[in-house]
Amino acid sequence: MVVYRGFSLRRLVAAALIAAALPGMAAAQMPDGWPDLRDWPAIATAAHDQTVRLALTGDGTADPDFLEWAATELQARFGVRLDLVELPSDMAALEALRGEEPAPFDLAAVGSVAVARARMENLLPGRFAFRLPNWQFVDVAKHPSLLQAAGLPTRYGAVPLGLRRVTLYANTRATSARPDTPEAILTYARANPGRFAIVDPAAPDGEAFLEEMLFALADDPSLLQAPVKDADAEAVAQPLMDWLDTIRPLLWQEGQAFPANGAEARRLLAEGSVDMIADFDPLPGGAGSPSADGGGGEIAGFGLAVGGMVDAHFLLIDRDTPVPAAALVVADFLMSPQAQIRKADPALWGDASVLALSALPAEDAARLRQAMAPAIGFGPRDIAIPRPHISWIDWLRPAVAARLSAQ
Repeated sequence: MVVYRGFSLRRLVAAALIAAALPGMAAAQMPDGWPDLRDWPAIATAAHDQTVRLALTGDGTADPDFLEWAATELQARFGVRLDLVELPSDMAALEALRGEEPAPFDLAAVGSVAVARARMENLLPGRFAFRLPNWQFVDVAKHPSLLQAAGLPTRYGAVPLGLRRVTLYANTRATSARPDTPEAILTYARANPGRFAIVDPAAPDGEAFLEEMLFALADDPSLLQAPVKDADAEAVAQPLMDWLDTIRPLLWQEGQAFPANGAEARRLLAEGSVDMIADFDPLPGGAGSPSADGGGGEIAGFGLAVGGMVDAHFLLIDRDTPVPAAALVVADFLMSPQAQIRKADPALWGDASVLALSALPAEDAARLRQAMAPAIGFGPRDIAIPRPHISWIDWLRPAVAARLSAQ
């Protein structure tokens, strides 16, 4: 019998069946060829000796080293082989799902915006995630973003993998004070021109930072959770646009160029070209790691006073995958306590867990709490800000691009 750290497969199956019987959980019609989600032992048997292609995108929603470990575990536990496929972006994964040719993957790790678009375009396979055995541990009470992708309900059509938040990272030698409001960031930039960098607003990291600024500056941020058509978008966004106009010439390269992605921004910070960046957590190498500029500072992460803009990332299963049973086994394992504890370790990845400590056995809860300890105590970062409704994201992207090109 397959055993998940202290739990028999039979016990996990029973828990999944109880969850499936809850009111309102009637499953939608699943694609042809998919197994009976109520029969997990049969799914595990069918998955044996199959290969699952898992797509990683350039948008940084999964860590290759963690997944290499997972591949070893999946082979040993379930006889499932995991092949990693590289794609340039989440949008490339969606394009593959839209195409007439078979997608080059069975499973893809993507951010919430991609899940929202997949939901809008009916690319999700149906309601299934709540039937997975490890769903019983998922903390949907604390993290509603695990059920809401950019303002749209996932309808259990995607499997939560992790959480990341917009975070400011700074060299402590140069930034002893932590500017944690839009006004304080602007004050810092005026006193230290060229030393603050934000990722290209067209990239996911930069886009999310500007969404956070939009939330922090808006008179009524609750409007961002409703479709953009229900509000005067230009009036709501005007404080952000004014802030962007003011800070842009004070940024790295006078705001005429931006780091292309989070990796480039982190490199600039590590080498001392800038003293502060905005990026998603976790920071590879960990907050508290030495700066490479030789000035004796350390890199520290902190959140804004209003909280952190949360981007949940998910596993999308191709509805037409030829190996649905194996894809389900992989998705469930990556949601398991063992995998989530490993993933949360900052020495390995540092990606926040989607599991509820209170739902875990005492030993697993203690291990997960220890793994996540470096991220606990950020204070305001513990306030989770949901990403805006996807219609706001679609409106903001060209509006910001037009603003930048006009200057």
